[in-house]
Amino acid sequence: MNWRLFHIPRYTGKDGTVLLSSMLPLAVMLNIFLWGQRYWTEPGLCVGASLGTFAVLAGTYLLFTRIGVLLVERFPGPDQMYRRMTLALSLFLLSDFVILSLMLRGYDYFSFFGYHYQEGDFVLVYCFCSILTVFLTFLNEGMARFARYKATLRETEQLRHAYLQSQLLGLKSQVNPHFLFNSLNTLSSLIPEDAATAEAFLDELCKVYRYVLRNNDDYLVPLKREIAFLRSYSYLLQERYGPAFQLELKVSTGAEQMQLPPLTLQFLFEDILEQNSFSRDNPLRVQVRTEGARLMVQHNEQERFQSERALSGEAVLDNLREKFQLLVGRELQIEQAEGNRIFTVPLIHQDEHAWTPNA
Repeated sequence: MNWRLFHIPRYTGKDGTVLLSSMLPLAVMLNIFLWGQRYWTEPGLCVGASLGTFAVLAGTYLLFTRIGVLLVERFPGPDQMYRRMTLALSLFLLSDFVILSLMLRGYDYFSFFGYHYQEGDFVLVYCFCSILTVFLTFLNEGMARFARYKATLRETEQLRHAYLQSQLLGLKSQVNPHFLFNSLNTLSSLIPEDAATAEAFLDELCKVYRYVLRNNDDYLVPLKREIAFLRSYSYLLQERYGPAFQLELKVSTGAEQMQLPPLTLQFLFEDILEQNSFSRDNPLRVQVRTEGARLMVQHNEQERFQSERALSGEAVLDNLREKFQLLVGRELQIEQAEGNRIFTVPLIHQDEHAWTPNA
Protein backbone atom coordinates (compact mmCIF):
# COMPACT_ATOMS: atom_id res chain seq x y z
CA MET A 1 0.00 0.00 0.00
CA ASN A 2 1.26 3.46 -0.86
CA TRP A 3 0.90 5.44 2.37
CA ARG A 4 1.74 8.68 0.56
CA LEU A 5 -1.85 8.69 -0.63
CA PHE A 6 -2.84 9.59 2.92
CA HIS A 7 -0.44 12.45 3.54
CA ILE A 8 -1.81 15.80 4.68
CA PRO A 9 -1.57 18.53 2.00
CA ARG A 10 1.08 21.04 3.06
CA TYR A 11 -0.24 24.58 3.22
CA THR A 12 1.18 26.08 6.41
CA GLY A 13 3.49 23.35 7.71
CA LYS A 14 1.22 23.09 10.79
CA ASP A 15 -1.75 21.53 9.00
CA GLY A 16 -1.91 18.41 11.17
CA THR A 17 -1.83 20.43 14.38
CA VAL A 18 -4.54 22.80 13.19
CA LEU A 19 -6.68 19.87 12.03
CA LEU A 20 -6.60 18.10 15.39
CA SER A 21 -6.89 21.23 17.53
CA SER A 22 -9.92 22.54 15.59
CA MET A 23 -11.82 19.54 14.22
CA LEU A 24 -11.82 17.42 17.40
CA PRO A 25 -13.44 20.14 19.58
CA LEU A 26 -15.81 21.00 16.72
CA ALA A 27 -16.93 17.37 16.43
CA VAL A 28 -17.63 17.23 20.18
CA MET A 29 -19.60 20.52 20.15
CA LEU A 30 -21.70 19.53 17.14
CA ASN A 31 -22.58 16.18 18.70
CA ILE A 32 -23.55 17.83 21.98
CA PHE A 33 -25.87 20.09 20.01
CA LEU A 34 -27.35 17.25 17.97
CA TRP A 35 -27.86 14.65 20.73
CA GLY A 36 -27.91 16.72 23.91
CA GLN A 37 -27.54 14.75 27.15
CA ARG A 38 -27.57 11.43 25.31
CA TYR A 39 -24.06 12.21 24.07
CA TRP A 40 -22.72 11.96 27.63
CA THR A 41 -24.94 9.21 28.98
CA GLU A 42 -24.60 6.68 26.13
CA PRO A 43 -20.97 5.52 25.64
CA GLY A 44 -21.70 3.89 22.29
CA LEU A 45 -23.28 7.09 20.98
CA CYS A 46 -20.39 9.20 22.33
CA VAL A 47 -17.72 7.10 20.64
CA GLY A 48 -19.59 6.37 17.39
CA ALA A 49 -20.90 9.88 16.82
CA SER A 50 -17.50 11.41 17.68
CA LEU A 51 -15.66 9.18 15.23
CA GLY A 52 -18.22 9.63 12.47
CA THR A 53 -18.47 13.41 12.79
CA PHE A 54 -14.70 13.83 13.15
CA ALA A 55 -14.13 11.72 10.01
CA VAL A 56 -16.45 14.00 8.01
CA LEU A 57 -14.92 17.19 9.43
CA ALA A 58 -11.33 15.98 9.01
CA GLY A 59 -12.04 14.96 5.41
CA THR A 60 -13.56 18.38 4.79
CA TYR A 61 -10.51 20.09 6.31
CA LEU A 62 -8.15 18.07 4.10
CA LEU A 63 -10.26 18.93 1.06
CA PHE A 64 -10.11 22.63 1.94
CA THR A 65 -6.36 22.43 2.49
CA ARG A 66 -5.90 20.82 -0.92
CA ILE A 67 -8.03 23.53 -2.52
CA GLY A 68 -5.95 26.16 -0.72
CA VAL A 69 -2.71 24.64 -2.09
CA LEU A 70 -4.10 24.62 -5.62
CA LEU A 71 -5.22 28.25 -5.31
CA VAL A 72 -1.76 29.30 -4.09
CA GLU A 73 -0.23 27.58 -7.13
CA ARG A 74 -2.76 29.23 -9.44
CA PHE A 75 -2.64 32.70 -7.83
CA PRO A 76 0.78 33.01 -6.16
CA GLY A 77 2.22 36.09 -4.53
CA PRO A 78 0.83 38.66 -2.09
CA ASP A 79 -0.53 40.82 -4.92
CA GLN A 80 -3.14 38.12 -5.69
CA MET A 81 -4.03 37.38 -2.07
CA TYR A 82 -7.48 39.06 -2.16
CA ARG A 83 -8.49 37.20 -5.30
CA ARG A 84 -7.23 33.94 -3.82
CA MET A 85 -9.02 34.49 -0.48
CA THR A 86 -12.29 35.46 -2.18
CA LEU A 87 -12.29 32.31 -4.27
CA ALA A 88 -11.26 30.17 -1.30
CA LEU A 89 -14.00 31.48 1.00
CA SER A 90 -16.64 31.13 -1.73
CA LEU A 91 -15.66 27.51 -2.37
CA PHE A 92 -15.34 26.70 1.33
CA LEU A 93 -18.71 28.13 2.35
CA LEU A 94 -20.45 26.42 -0.55
CA SER A 95 -18.75 23.14 0.35
CA ASP A 96 -19.77 23.60 4.00
CA PHE A 97 -23.39 23.91 2.89
CA VAL A 98 -23.27 20.75 0.76
CA ILE A 99 -21.22 18.59 3.15
CA LEU A 100 -23.16 19.50 6.32
CA SER A 101 -26.46 19.01 4.53
CA LEU A 102 -25.38 15.59 3.28
CA MET A 103 -24.02 14.64 6.72
CA LEU A 104 -27.21 15.52 8.63
CA ARG A 105 -29.50 14.02 6.03
CA GLY A 106 -27.29 10.93 5.97
CA TYR A 107 -27.62 10.65 9.74
CA ASP A 108 -31.37 10.87 9.31
CA TYR A 109 -31.52 8.41 6.40
CA PHE A 110 -29.53 5.72 8.23
CA SER A 111 -31.14 6.64 11.58
CA PHE A 112 -27.67 7.20 12.97
CA PHE A 113 -28.17 6.59 16.69
CA GLY A 114 -31.81 7.56 16.23
CA TYR A 115 -31.14 11.03 14.78
CA HIS A 116 -33.98 12.83 12.95
CA TYR A 117 -33.21 15.71 10.61
CA GLN A 118 -34.48 19.17 11.57
CA GLU A 119 -34.09 22.31 9.49
CA GLY A 120 -33.18 24.36 12.54
CA ASP A 121 -30.29 22.00 13.32
CA PHE A 122 -28.84 22.51 9.86
CA VAL A 123 -29.12 26.31 10.01
CA LEU A 124 -27.36 26.58 13.38
CA VAL A 125 -24.69 24.01 12.50
CA TYR A 126 -24.00 25.70 9.15
CA CYS A 127 -23.74 29.17 10.72
CA PHE A 128 -21.34 27.95 13.39
CA CYS A 129 -19.18 25.99 10.91
CA SER A 130 -19.15 28.94 8.47
CA ILE A 131 -17.79 31.26 11.15
CA LEU A 132 -15.12 28.69 12.04
CA THR A 133 -14.29 28.19 8.34
CA VAL A 134 -13.72 31.92 7.83
CA PHE A 135 -11.56 32.07 10.96
CA LEU A 136 -9.45 29.05 9.98
CA THR A 137 -9.05 30.34 6.43
CA PHE A 138 -7.56 33.63 7.63
CA LEU A 139 -5.54 31.81 10.31
CA ASN A 140 -4.00 29.41 7.79
CA GLU A 141 -3.28 32.24 5.36
CA GLY A 142 -1.53 34.19 8.10
CA MET A 143 0.49 31.16 9.17
CA ALA A 144 1.43 30.40 5.56
CA ARG A 145 2.57 33.98 4.94
CA PHE A 146 4.61 33.93 8.15
CA ALA A 147 6.25 30.65 7.08
CA ARG A 148 7.09 32.16 3.67
CA TYR A 149 8.45 35.25 5.42
CA LYS A 150 10.78 33.11 7.55
CA ALA A 151 11.89 31.17 4.47
CA THR A 152 12.63 34.45 2.69
CA LEU A 153 14.69 35.62 5.67
CA ARG A 154 16.70 32.40 5.57
CA GLU A 155 17.31 32.72 1.83
CA THR A 156 18.29 36.37 2.23
CA GLU A 157 20.74 35.47 4.97
CA GLN A 158 22.21 32.70 2.82
CA LEU A 159 22.53 35.09 -0.10
CA ARG A 160 24.10 37.73 2.15
CA HIS A 161 26.61 35.13 3.30
CA ALA A 162 27.37 34.17 -0.31
CA TYR A 163 27.68 37.84 -1.25
CA LEU A 164 30.11 38.58 1.59
CA GLN A 165 32.12 35.49 0.72
CA SER A 166 32.21 36.67 -2.87
CA GLN A 167 33.50 40.05 -1.70
CA LEU A 168 36.31 38.32 0.18
CA LEU A 169 37.15 36.17 -2.82
CA GLY A 170 36.99 39.20 -5.08
CA LEU A 171 39.27 41.12 -2.74
CA LYS A 172 41.65 38.19 -2.66
CA SER A 173 41.70 38.18 -6.45
CA GLN A 174 42.12 41.95 -6.46
CA VAL A 175 45.28 41.86 -4.35
CA ASN A 176 46.57 38.53 -5.69
CA PRO A 177 50.24 39.27 -6.44
CA HIS A 178 50.69 36.52 -9.07
CA PHE A 179 48.56 38.03 -11.80
CA LEU A 180 49.92 41.52 -11.18
CA PHE A 181 53.51 40.23 -11.01
CA ASN A 182 53.17 38.33 -14.30
CA SER A 183 51.48 41.30 -15.97
CA LEU A 184 54.26 43.66 -14.84
CA ASN A 185 56.87 41.22 -16.14
CA THR A 186 55.13 41.18 -19.51
CA LEU A 187 54.92 44.96 -19.50
CA SER A 188 58.60 45.22 -18.59
CA SER A 189 59.58 43.06 -21.55
CA LEU A 190 57.35 45.04 -23.93
CA ILE A 191 58.65 48.51 -23.04
CA PRO A 192 62.09 48.22 -24.74
CA GLU A 193 60.70 46.18 -27.65
CA ASP A 194 57.49 47.97 -28.58
CA ALA A 195 56.50 51.12 -26.71
CA ALA A 196 53.10 51.35 -28.44
CA THR A 197 52.18 47.78 -27.49
CA ALA A 198 53.43 48.40 -23.96
CA GLU A 199 51.20 51.47 -23.70
CA ALA A 200 48.20 49.48 -24.96
CA PHE A 201 49.01 46.69 -22.51
CA LEU A 202 49.18 49.17 -19.62
CA ASP A 203 45.85 50.68 -20.68
CA GLU A 204 44.15 47.27 -20.66
CA LEU A 205 45.75 46.42 -17.32
CA CYS A 206 44.30 49.63 -15.87
CA LYS A 207 40.86 48.70 -17.26
CA VAL A 208 41.04 45.30 -15.56
CA TYR A 209 41.89 46.70 -12.14
CA ARG A 210 39.46 49.58 -12.53
CA TYR A 211 36.67 47.07 -13.17
CA VAL A 212 37.69 44.98 -10.15
CA LEU A 213 37.74 48.03 -7.88
CA ARG A 214 34.47 49.50 -9.14
CA ASN A 215 32.37 46.33 -9.37
CA ASN A 216 33.58 44.22 -6.49
CA ASP A 217 30.82 45.69 -4.28
CA ASP A 218 28.08 45.35 -6.90
CA TYR A 219 25.39 42.71 -6.56
CA LEU A 220 24.81 42.07 -10.26
CA VAL A 221 26.31 43.55 -13.41
CA PRO A 222 25.15 43.39 -17.07
CA LEU A 223 26.77 40.71 -19.21
CA LYS A 224 27.90 43.49 -21.55
CA ARG A 225 30.10 44.90 -18.80
CA GLU A 226 31.55 41.49 -17.96
CA ILE A 227 32.36 40.88 -21.63
CA ALA A 228 34.11 44.27 -21.87
CA PHE A 229 36.16 43.27 -18.83
CA LEU A 230 36.92 39.90 -20.42
CA ARG A 231 38.23 41.55 -23.57
CA SER A 232 40.75 43.54 -21.52
CA TYR A 233 41.58 40.53 -19.36
CA SER A 234 42.10 38.26 -22.37
CA TYR A 235 44.25 40.91 -24.06
CA LEU A 236 46.69 40.67 -21.16
CA LEU A 237 46.66 36.87 -21.35
CA GLN A 238 47.23 36.84 -25.10
CA GLU A 239 50.15 39.27 -24.81
CA ARG A 240 51.64 37.05 -22.15
CA TYR A 241 51.00 33.62 -23.71
CA GLY A 242 50.82 34.54 -27.38
CA PRO A 243 49.22 31.89 -29.62
CA ALA A 244 49.19 29.43 -26.69
CA PHE A 245 45.99 31.13 -25.49
CA GLN A 246 43.06 31.63 -27.87
CA LEU A 247 39.68 33.17 -27.09
CA GLU A 248 36.53 33.19 -29.21
CA LEU A 249 33.52 35.34 -28.26
CA LYS A 250 30.01 34.71 -29.59
CA VAL A 251 27.67 36.82 -27.47
CA SER A 252 24.27 37.80 -28.87
CA THR A 253 23.15 41.40 -28.59
CA GLY A 254 19.90 40.38 -26.90
CA ALA A 255 21.77 38.71 -24.02
CA GLU A 256 24.08 41.63 -23.25
CA GLN A 257 21.62 43.29 -20.85
CA MET A 258 21.08 40.12 -18.84
CA GLN A 259 22.95 40.01 -15.56
CA LEU A 260 25.32 37.87 -13.54
CA PRO A 261 27.46 38.35 -10.41
CA PRO A 262 30.54 40.51 -11.04
CA LEU A 263 33.91 38.85 -11.69
CA THR A 264 32.19 35.57 -12.63
CA LEU A 265 34.24 35.31 -15.83
CA GLN A 266 37.48 36.19 -14.09
CA PHE A 267 36.91 33.43 -11.52
CA LEU A 268 36.16 30.91 -14.28
CA PHE A 269 39.19 31.91 -16.35
CA GLU A 270 41.48 31.71 -13.33
CA ASP A 271 40.23 28.17 -12.71
CA ILE A 272 40.76 27.27 -16.39
CA LEU A 273 44.30 28.65 -16.44
CA GLU A 274 45.14 26.96 -13.15
CA GLN A 275 43.96 23.51 -14.18
CA ASN A 276 45.32 23.31 -17.73
CA SER A 277 48.72 23.22 -19.36
CA PHE A 278 49.11 24.85 -22.78
CA SER A 279 51.79 25.83 -25.29
CA ARG A 280 52.15 27.09 -28.85
CA ASP A 281 51.89 23.53 -30.13
CA ASN A 282 48.95 22.69 -27.87
CA PRO A 283 47.08 25.94 -27.31
CA LEU A 284 44.30 26.46 -24.81
CA ARG A 285 41.17 27.31 -26.81
CA VAL A 286 38.38 29.01 -24.88
CA GLN A 287 35.01 29.83 -26.38
CA VAL A 288 32.49 32.11 -24.66
CA ARG A 289 29.02 32.07 -26.23
CA THR A 290 25.40 32.68 -25.28
CA GLU A 291 22.56 30.21 -25.74
CA GLY A 292 19.27 31.80 -24.72
CA ALA A 293 19.47 32.66 -21.02
CA ARG A 294 22.75 30.80 -20.56
CA LEU A 295 26.39 31.74 -20.97
CA MET A 296 28.58 28.85 -22.10
CA VAL A 297 32.31 28.91 -21.34
CA GLN A 298 33.98 25.99 -23.10
CA HIS A 299 37.64 24.99 -23.35
CA ASN A 300 39.70 22.01 -24.41
CA GLU A 301 40.97 19.99 -21.46
CA GLN A 302 44.74 19.72 -21.08
CA GLU A 303 45.05 19.06 -17.38
CA ARG A 304 48.35 19.64 -15.68
CA PHE A 305 50.20 16.51 -14.59
CA GLN A 306 50.63 15.88 -10.86
CA SER A 307 48.52 18.86 -9.90
CA GLU A 308 45.68 19.20 -7.48
CA ARG A 309 42.92 21.77 -7.54
CA ALA A 310 43.83 24.65 -5.27
CA LEU A 311 41.47 25.21 -2.36
CA SER A 312 40.87 28.77 -3.52
CA GLY A 313 39.71 27.58 -6.95
CA GLU A 314 37.31 25.07 -5.43
CA ALA A 315 35.99 27.73 -3.06
CA VAL A 316 35.38 30.10 -5.98
CA LEU A 317 33.34 27.52 -7.90
CA ASP A 318 31.37 26.51 -4.78
CA ASN A 319 30.63 30.16 -4.08
CA LEU A 320 29.40 30.76 -7.63
CA ARG A 321 27.19 27.67 -7.51
CA GLU A 322 25.63 28.79 -4.23
CA LYS A 323 24.94 32.31 -5.46
CA PHE A 324 23.26 31.19 -8.67
CA GLN A 325 21.17 28.62 -6.80
CA LEU A 326 19.96 31.26 -4.35
CA LEU A 327 19.39 33.92 -7.00
CA VAL A 328 17.39 32.03 -9.60
CA GLY A 329 17.13 28.44 -8.41
CA ARG A 330 19.51 27.27 -11.13
CA GLU A 331 23.02 25.99 -10.73
CA LEU A 332 26.28 26.78 -12.45
CA GLN A 333 26.95 23.47 -14.18
CA ILE A 334 30.24 21.88 -15.18
CA GLU A 335 30.34 19.15 -17.82
CA GLN A 336 32.99 17.16 -19.66
CA ALA A 337 32.28 16.24 -23.29
CA GLU A 338 34.69 14.92 -25.94
CA GLY A 339 37.82 16.37 -24.39
CA ASN A 340 36.14 19.68 -23.58
CA ARG A 341 35.08 21.18 -20.29
CA ILE A 342 31.97 23.34 -20.36
CA PHE A 343 30.75 25.82 -17.74
CA THR A 344 27.05 26.66 -18.09
CA VAL A 345 26.35 29.99 -16.38
CA PRO A 346 22.65 30.93 -15.92
CA LEU A 347 21.99 34.53 -16.89
CA ILE A 348 19.55 36.58 -14.84
CA HIS A 349 16.83 38.88 -16.14
CA GLN A 350 16.70 42.29 -14.48
CA ASP A 351 13.26 41.61 -12.96
CA GLU A 352 14.10 38.09 -11.82
CA HIS A 353 15.40 39.12 -8.39
CA ALA A 354 15.46 42.41 -6.52
CA TRP A 355 17.60 41.54 -3.49
CA THR A 356 20.27 44.04 -2.53
CA PRO A 357 23.11 43.51 -0.06
CA ASN A 358 21.84 46.28 2.19
CA ALA A 359 18.27 44.98 2.35
